[in-house]
This record gives sequence, C-alpha cells and structure tokens, in this order.
Amino acid sequence: MVAQGPRELRDIEGTAASTAPRRLDDGWEAEEIRSRMMAFDRAPSPPSLEPKTVEALRAAFSQSIASGNHSSELHHLLCTAAHEARDKGIQAEQLLVAMKEIWLSHADVIAAPTRTTANTLLQELISRCIREYYAL
Repeated sequence: MVAQGPRELRDIEGTAASTAPRRLDDGWEAEEIRSRMMAFDRAPSPPSLEPKTVEALRAAFSQSIASGNHSSELHHLLCTAAHEARDKGIQAEQLLVAMKEIWLSHADVIAAPTRTTANTLLQELISRCIREYYAL
C-alpha cells in the first residue's frame, strides 16, 4: 500500500465532504428537512360508496363466491350502488375500481383454490355494474 501525503488526504476529505449530506445549523440534514416539507393536499377526497353499501356488496360477493354464480340480490345491490354513485358524482370508472377493490380484497377470493371461477364472476360483476350505471 502506498502512503498518502497531506495533499491526497485533503483531496479525499474534500471529495467526501462535497458528496455527504449537508447539515444545517441545528443538526438537521437538508434532505430530511426537504422530505418533511410536503405541501398540504387541499384537494377533497374523492366521494365513495356508503359503508353500509360496501358491506352489503361484500356479503353478496360471499354468496356469489360460495355458490359460483351471482344471486338476484346482487342486481338490487348494483342498482343501489349505481344510484348512489351517480348521486355523489362518482364516475363509472371510479365505481368500477371500487367494485374491483372490494372484490379482490375479499378473503374468499384471495383464498380461492382456482381463479377461473372468481375471474368469471368478476367479469360478470363488472358487466352488470356498467349496465346498471348507464341504465339510469
């Protein structure tokens, strides 16, 4: 190993100092402060379905998954959800995303041994949801 003189050490220290995070007077790193300076989001949260509607949909989805087909009760619930969405200004795309999130987060769908039936039921659900939303 070659011994380094004072000049080489200063160059190395200077390089290290220029790439290290800068510390401000009070000891905070500039990057840490920047990460804490996030702007307050003043945008209102998007409207969503009522919790009782979501719970009713979850219960209907449980029946659909257990039986392998959608019940007639689901038709009524989709009408309710479509009316609610339109009244709250929820766009069709937002409603579909909400339905898919409810469906895909359902424990029975996650634990399903095969995805074929679950995917078929989801496709039927989405088709029915679109039909009910635009039928109004």
